[in-house]
Amino acid sequence: TVPSNSDWGTVAVSNQAGMVFSGNSTVVNLSIEALGVFVGQNQQTTVTGNWSSSGTYSNAVSTVIFSGGNAQSLWTVPGSTFNHVTVNKSASATLQLLSNMQMAGDLVVSGANFNLGQSKLTISGSIIDGAGNLLAGAGSTVLFTDSANSQMNQNGSSTLNKLSVVNSTLTLTNSLTINSDVKLLQGVLNLGANTHYLAGGISVNAGGIIGNSLHTLELKGSALQIASFTAGTTLNQFNINSSSKVLMLGTSFSVSTLTAVAGAFELGGGTLTVSSMSVQSAATFVAYTGTLRGPAVIAGSMSVTGL
Repeated sequence: TVPSNSDWGTVAVSNQAGMVFSGNSTVVNLSIEALGVFVGQNQQTTVTGNWSSSGTYSNAVSTVIFSGGNAQSLWTVPGSTFNHVTVNKSASATLQLLSNMQMAGDLVVSGANFNLGQSKLTISGSIIDGAGNLLAGAGSTVLFTDSANSQMNQNGSSTLNKLSVVNSTLTLTNSLTINSDVKLLQGVLNLGANTHYLAGGISVNAGGIIGNSLHTLELKGSALQIASFTAGTTLNQFNINSSSKVLMLGTSFSVSTLTAVAGAFELGGGTLTVSSMSVQSAATFVAYTGTLRGPAVIAGSMSVTGL
């Protein structure tokens, strides 16, 4: 046990038996060496510099706070799991994730930016953006897993690259832009009452998409987007606003209002039931297979086989 201190410099952990602070502590840099073990216990560890781990971090019910006005980095080896993490930095500073990261608790971005870079963040809790932003590089993924009720309470400047939900229910409490794919595997995505923008595909496998009567999902990619839904999926407002093509797959799903603003929209199988459908002049609707049920207003082009 190391005494708590609000003014540690660089702390290097090499003790294989486990090093633990006796209380809440602040360090500049924290380095866990290859055979070292750092035990979080029920306390807060504030880091104003960098976190680097080649060893083991045992989180217990701890919280790690990244703060300060300088750029920071976080790197850890597989097998270490954080509990709660808070990013509370000045407005111009960024915490950069340099490795994959696993969390058992909540991520709170209350100031500045947390940049995922090309990494994968696996989280069992919720993500809460306050005055900060969660930023995602082109190769990054956020995976929500093993939670009965996770939330993503993001502000308008936060974006994700890939989003996956496995054995979990995720509620989006504000509008979200996703630059790549959404995958649900035994997962439920609750769109709430918000408008969400998706530039990639969406795959629902043994899960589902829900939301109240005010939600909107808009597909606005620049390449082929494949939307594959499970039976019984119901969307409220579903917009196709693509510079390429959206291919809809599935068994039986329904949409209250479907608007094809731009791009090609193809029904590639299953039965699509709409209460209202509009294909505007810059859009194309194609149905070589599948069944369309419901009223449609076609201002653009339409090609139908077997309806």
